Parts: sequence; structure tokens; C-alpha cells
Amino acid sequence: MRYYPGITDKRVRNKRFMGTEQDILSVFFEREDDITINKMAKEIGVARSTIYHHHRAIWKIIPDYKKFILQKYRKQIRRALRKKNARMHSLYMMTILFILQHREVFDVVTRGDERSVVTAMINELMPKSEKVMHLPKNSSTILAIYSSEITELLWHWMKNGCDADEIEALLHKMMYLTETARDRLKPLLD
Repeated sequence: MRYYPGITDKRVRNKRFMGTEQDILSVFFEREDDITINKMAKEIGVARSTIYHHHRAIWKIIPDYKKFILQKYRKQIRRALRKKNARMHSLYMMTILFILQHREVFDVVTRGDERSVVTAMINELMPKSEKVMHLPKNSSTILAIYSSEITELLWHWMKNGCDADEIEALLHKMMYLTETARDRLKPLLD
């Protein structure tokens, strides 16, 4: 049987796998610059093959998590958009709840100042927002300004600990940007 390393839903639910994964991550983030598979395996107390069972290479750890979280988010967006009356409010709320539900994964992916995952999530949402916001087709380049504002709001909220008390305020700010986007973008659309 061929085995493919990486992060999957089934593996995330496996307590043994995640216990070893937590050890891998703690060693990885403590000694990110000078760590090798051999050093990591020795420090954790597992065989090298166990590390390879989790990730093909050390440099693949963060990309494995990014791939996992973005695939999961895309599936959730597709499911939400199948509903007839998809609204930006519900899509934003779904995004916020998605981040809260997968907080451990986002902690790994957003180490340092890595905004690429949040940016990719919002960029995934923006083409759908053209339809919901009744903007002309192919206005995605114009929406880049708008999407970067939404990304910054989410990023700031995530970096401050994803405070559940601030969800309503965050959602309100995101909706304000959505409601005013058409007016703010109108001069660019003409």
C-alpha cells in the first residue's frame, strides 16, 4: 500500500497521529533554522520513518498545513454557495467560524507574519462576492483593494487571539466594507 504524507481530516482526528504531530511542530518551531529529520527524530524519540510518515520533508510542514486548510475552506465555500440565498453576511460568518474551528491549524500556518493563507481564503471568496454584491463580471482586479481590507481585518483579529467577544464587531466591520464597496468602487467601474 502506497502511503502519502500530509495532513488530512482522518489524521487530524487520530489522537496518536496528532500527539506525534504536536511533538514535530514544537521541535520544528523551536529550531526552525538548524533542524534535520535525524535531529528531530532523535529529540522526539521516534524513528525517522515516523517523521516521513507525517511530512515528506521539513520544508513541507507549513505547505502541508496550508494545503489542508485551503482545501477544507474551498469545500465549505462551495457547500455554502449551493444555497439559493447566499449572502455575504453568512459567508463572512462561515469564514470566521471556520477559523475558530481550525484554530490549531491556523496557529501553525500563520506563524510569524504569514498572511498568505488568509489572503488565499479571501481571494477564494471574492469572485463569489461579485455576484452577491451585483458587481460587473471581471471586477476581481478592482476588488483587490476591498479584499486586502477584509484580509487585514481578519488577520488582525487572528493575531489578537481570535477573541470570541469581538466576532460581532469584526462581522460588522466586514459587512460595512461590503455594503460600501460598491459606492467606493463605482468611480473605478465607470
